[in-house]
Amino acid sequence: MAAKYNFIEMKKIMQNKWYWFTLMVMSALFYVLNLNTAMWGDDYLYTLLPKDWLVRCTTVGQYIKTMPAFYMHVNGRIADMMLRFTTSLLGMQVFNVMNTLVFALMVHLMASIVSRKRSVWLLLLIEAYVLLLIPFPGETMLWMAGAFNYMWSCTATLAVVKLLLVYGDREDHGPLRWWQGMLLGVAGFVAGAMNESFSAAVVAGLVCYCTIYRKKLCAAQWIIIAAYVLGLVLVVLSPGAWARLDTGAAVNFKMGTMQLLTQRVY
Repeated sequence: MAAKYNFIEMKKIMQNKWYWFTLMVMSALFYVLNLNTAMWGDDYLYTLLPKDWLVRCTTVGQYIKTMPAFYMHVNGRIADMMLRFTTSLLGMQVFNVMNTLVFALMVHLMASIVSRKRSVWLLLLIEAYVLLLIPFPGETMLWMAGAFNYMWSCTATLAVVKLLLVYGDREDHGPLRWWQGMLLGVAGFVAGAMNESFSAAVVAGLVCYCTIYRKKLCAAQWIIIAAYVLGLVLVVLSPGAWARLDTGAAVNFKMGTMQLLTQRVY
C-alpha cells in the first residue's frame, strides 16, 4: 500500500511539473508575440489628458487629477483607466511583461475551472482554442487597448468565477472577517467595472446562478456578486459612455444583426 501511495504521489508531482512547464512555454511564446506588437491607435490617444487632447499625461499626479474628467467625458471602464496609466506612465516594455502574466493567469484559470486536475492536454486544448477560435487574437490579446478591454476583462471575470466556485465547494464557511469581505468586494467590483460590454452578459449568467443556488450561497458569494453588479452599474452610468452613444462616435448604428454576428468570424 505504501509503495502504491508513493507512486500516485510521484505521478501527481510529475503531472504538476509538466503542467507548469507547459504553461511557462506557452507564456514565453506569447511574450515573443507581444514583443512584436507595436502601440497603435487608442494606445497613443490615451496618453493625452481628457478634455485637453493636446497635452500628454506624464505624471501620476496628472493621472489622478484627471480621473474624474475621464469618467465624465470618456468612459468609466477600469480597463481603459489601466490602459491610460500603462501607456502614459509605464510604457510598452512593462506592458509586455504584465500582459504575459495575465495571459498565463487566464489560461490557468480556464483550466482550473474546467477541471480540478492539472492536465497538460487541457492546457494544449485551451491554447489551440485561443489561437484558432478566438476572433482577432492580435487585437484582443496582444494590442494594448484590446488586451485591457478583452483579455484582462476576461481574466478578471474568470477570477471572480473561480472565487465563487471555491466558496461554493466549502462545507464549513466559518465567519467572514471584515477585511476578507472588503477584498472580495474590491475584486468583484474591479471585475464588473472592467468593460460593460463584457460584464453585462456575465451579470445575466450570475442572475441565473443566484436563482438556481440562492439557498446555498454564502455571504462571501453574495458580496462578490453584488460588487460585480455594482461595478457594471458604475460603468453604465458614466456620462462619458452615454455621450459617446448619443454622438455615435466609434459606434456603428447601421450594422445589421447578421453582419454583427458574422463579422467576428469573417
